[in-house]
Amino acid sequence: SRVRGFLDYRLHDLRYSSDSSLDSRQNLLQSRFTVDAIRNFASVEARADITQESRTPFGAAPASGASTASANRVETTVLQVAPWVRGTVGDYAQYQLRSRVGEVRTDDGTIPDTRTTEWSGRLGSASGGTRFGWALEGSTMKVRSDAIGTLDDSRIRARLFWTAVPTLRFVVSGGVDETDFAGPPTQRDGTAGAGVSWIPSERTQFAALYERRGFGDGFTASFTHR
Repeated sequence: SRVRGFLDYRLHDLRYSSDSSLDSRQNLLQSRFTVDAIRNFASVEARADITQESRTPFGAAPASGASTASANRVETTVLQVAPWVRGTVGDYAQYQLRSRVGEVRTDDGTIPDTRTTEWSGRLGSASGGTRFGWALEGSTMKVRSDAIGTLDDSRIRARLFWTAVPTLRFVVSGGVDETDFAGPPTQRDGTAGAGVSWIPSERTQFAALYERRGFGDGFTASFTHR
């Protein structure tokens, strides 16, 4: 029970009797695995996917997850490993630290491979019936390829929670973003935000968040009902 996952693999070999230059071999893979290295403390998640993607958006798109004879096709492989740990500090706080390392590559030599390394962590008050809570969250991501070089994106947030009534909670946050994804020079901006979550029952949930960020105002809202 400490190792869970699945693997689905198919190989499609396409041959032309009149023109062997059109022959192709296509792989299709979908897999996910989770290993509980230390129960209730450390786990490793891994995924490997091979899909047939469009080479250009102006041509006929290959069907998702299916082999195809289309010339507008590039075989794309995604590999990712994500170890993480989580636990508690007495009865006062909970923590989680996650790393994610991934690579995307294709069978087209003109498209460079892309490698991504990401770290994220959270330290916050332990869950319970308290009316006030806090959390410190941070993440950093590095993306590398021959086409774009190396790009970095980092952010840190401090959040304060107030549970007005058991079904209604408010949050305020502040932090710093630092990124060069929009191009050099690296841009550093302060952020501030506020949000609310309303859970009137186990079947219904609503949440909304506003943040003032360097590139403009950001809004997020979600509503679910079962």
